Amino acid sequence: MLLALRVRNFRSIREAQELNLRRTKPVSPDFLGPGHETWDPLVTPVAAIYGANASGKTSLVEALKFVLHAIRKSQGWEPGAKIDRQPFLLDQWSRQETSEVELEFLMDGERYQYGFGVNADEFVTEWLYVYRSTKPTVLFERGVNEDEYWTFGRSLKGQNMSIAKRTRPNALFLSAAASDAHEFLTKVFAFFTTKIRVYNSSAYEGAHTELPARMYEDDDFTRRLTEILKVSDTGIRGAHIEVNAQSPEDRLEIRNRLIEGGMGERRAEEILDRWQADTKFVLSFEHQAGDRVQTLPLEAESTGTQALLSHAEAVLDALADGGVCVFDEIDTSLHPLLVAELIKLFQTPATNPLQAQIIFTTHEASLLDPGGSAQGSLDRDQVWVTQKDEFGGTNLIAFSEFKPRPNENLRRGYMSGRFGGLPLIKSDSGYAEAVR
Repeated sequence: MLLALRVRNFRSIREAQELNLRRTKPVSPDFLGPGHETWDPLVTPVAAIYGANASGKTSLVEALKFVLHAIRKSQGWEPGAKIDRQPFLLDQWSRQETSEVELEFLMDGERYQYGFGVNADEFVTEWLYVYRSTKPTVLFERGVNEDEYWTFGRSLKGQNMSIAKRTRPNALFLSAAASDAHEFLTKVFAFFTTKIRVYNSSAYEGAHTELPARMYEDDDFTRRLTEILKVSDTGIRGAHIEVNAQSPEDRLEIRNRLIEGGMGERRAEEILDRWQADTKFVLSFEHQAGDRVQTLPLEAESTGTQALLSHAEAVLDALADGGVCVFDEIDTSLHPLLVAELIKLFQTPATNPLQAQIIFTTHEASLLDPGGSAQGSLDRDQVWVTQKDEFGGTNLIAFSEFKPRPNENLRRGYMSGRFGGLPLIKSDSGYAEAVR
């Protein structure tokens, strides 16, 4: 479970900003319903980030993507390779200053803080703390202590210093430790790389590559995914997966043609393996057309249906393992009512027993109405806005900081400018005056 994301000096974020997923007020058991005993009522399962275009919503998502990418890949980067950390560019000081990202999370019932400071050449600092009391206990620190570059807590067992000596300046210690099969830090690595998933809502087509094979192998997943499509008024009534087996004779013929065209044998085999994996399973959907059933291939489905397909897959994955799914512009190609239905799945233990989380950026104000009184809408502890300061830096502000009344219409307040996060059109006549 994710508790907080803190970012400083990354893209449009200049000063430190925090997305804190703790609630100011617990959710009532009556609202949660059956299964509420297993939930933490002070941690929100839903977080929505509003804001004008270019106000920095995506910068928060990209910061999280950067952390996950660095954890997963930095151990394999070339020695001396530059780190693409994207600092704030609107002042010279920030360009030279380190960027910092920190995640606070729950794993196996304990609270942890992991983060690092980074510049273009190296990870300057890195740390992991655990809270077993009100104060943090150091598991490891890198570059934080002025007296010692590496510090390891007594409770962190393993070949810590040996791994540290082999950790390159442009690699994370956490990544190096997981690569070395460190017993505990491999679990932390797995939490980040398997429990938190970031999606680009407009790049849904890329999410469909492995979907047919998965649907062929997992009947229960296919059933749930198809049911979502059916109840969403897409016209779909069922899914069909055809196995398109490649014969050895066909493979040999194509292989020979590739080699005759000048391709090496190894490269030809790689291409054939990839092609076979991508084309072995063909996904199509059944539609009722009068008294007949017509089957359409996936690529013939509407943009909205394809977007819903990838969003629903991500949501089902998070619900299944108690993970965190993050969407940038979740309402891209999706009707607001469908977005509300996806959100509703996270709001109660009945459909979200493991308290999975969904975090997303959006412009869709209808999700704020009627102000959290329905499971598909948002309350004041689930909404943040981004807006730029006088230096062009992003500020992240929680709705709860404005202390809205319990039954206040958040949509009306947001659209009237009470909470900020709206574009400021610098003319009473709007675009009409600008184009004269």
